Amino acid sequence: LKGSIRDKIARTFFDVRENIYSIIRVKLDFIGFDPNAMRVWINNKERLKALLFEELKCDHCPQKIKWYYDKKYKYLYLFALKADVDLWKEAQNIKINNVTLDSLNLSRDENITIKNLDIRASKYALGIRGSKNILIEKCKIGKYSFTGVDIMNDVNDYNKSSENIVIQNCIIDAGFTAGGYRYLSSRGVQDGIFIVGGVKNSFIQNNNIDNWGHSGINLYSPSLKNSVTNNQIINNVINGEKIPYMHGITIDGKNCVKNIISSNIIRNTTARNQLNGAFNIFSKNIIYNLKNSQIKLDQGYAAGQGIQLQAYGKDNIAENNIIKNNLFTKIDEAAISIINYRDDGVKQNNVFKNNVILNSGLKNNNIALEIINYSKNNAIKGNVFVKNSFKLLDNEPKINYRGHILTVTEFNEKNGENNDTVIENTIF
Repeated sequence: LKGSIRDKIARTFFDVRENIYSIIRVKLDFIGFDPNAMRVWINNKERLKALLFEELKCDHCPQKIKWYYDKKYKYLYLFALKADVDLWKEAQNIKINNVTLDSLNLSRDENITIKNLDIRASKYALGIRGSKNILIEKCKIGKYSFTGVDIMNDVNDYNKSSENIVIQNCIIDAGFTAGGYRYLSSRGVQDGIFIVGGVKNSFIQNNNIDNWGHSGINLYSPSLKNSVTNNQIINNVINGEKIPYMHGITIDGKNCVKNIISSNIIRNTTARNQLNGAFNIFSKNIIYNLKNSQIKLDQGYAAGQGIQLQAYGKDNIAENNIIKNNLFTKIDEAAISIINYRDDGVKQNNVFKNNVILNSGLKNNNIALEIINYSKNNAIKGNVFVKNSFKLLDNEPKINYRGHILTVTEFNEKNGENNDTVIENTIF
């Protein structure tokens, strides 16, 4: 957390002791259990995990009961935060989800069709590993789970990829009802679909993906994993309206290559889409109403960019990607962001073309596009910005080009600098 937040919040149990009316401690020692995936129901209501002492101060919050799991000593703590809560009575009905790995597992399977199932309530509601020719259609997936769908190579043979996995016409919803939160994001919900290492020639299409605590769809493959390649993410609707922190689509790692993300609607999210890897295409998408998450503001930075290429960390790149024909509208920060810190990977030869950028930079001094290098190494170079159109209804859109705040016309004059191509960008 940033210093101004740390200075104001409770730091010890002593600071909040008068806010807690009763405590119950329960020993829980599950074998092979991931505590980060826990979701807890008490008396048939999902309860919010408390991660800071500050979150036990609850004079005006709607949650009367919160919980915390001590990973070291394996105790579940329940806290009553209102005087009228009979915690012992409430705790007679406790349900803990996600203590098993998968509700449905397809491992080294082939030629399987699954339709019209409700798959829920495990760490991964659906696990697909080292399988091929799988069709998942018209299912409800992920309710009360940590992650909706986990797709990867075989866990015992990393060379056996998952291939031709089709997930279509499904509802992939976390069913998160524990309420709002800030400060930290790890509350037992992660990705709607997690594609990690060794997945190729697959299709994620025509799905509704709602309210996940990290990403709607997350493609991840660093250099030590097999490639995530030639997959298509098409015609999905991704919505984060009911959760305080959510990316739409994230692509990270050197081995995420040649994937297509097209014709999706990403709306009401609170963290940027991320495009890294190489030779990926992000086209014809609509990104609408992307707000800054209060969680990241508490941590000292804004995350409400439309799409960002950072290639964060040494095991990442953002090269030869194409971002074209997208609509970005009602975006708190820059619609397009390329940023570099000391240990980040290179961002080069990416093409930004024919994007429409409307009402972006609303919380960032009208900066609609930003290219910022915070490091001495020139890891941002040779990128192409052609025929992008900008509009800000009440002000003139601005470009932050390496610390210089420019108009769109002035931005075009940077053509050739840092081997960038910058031509025919306009205000409409």
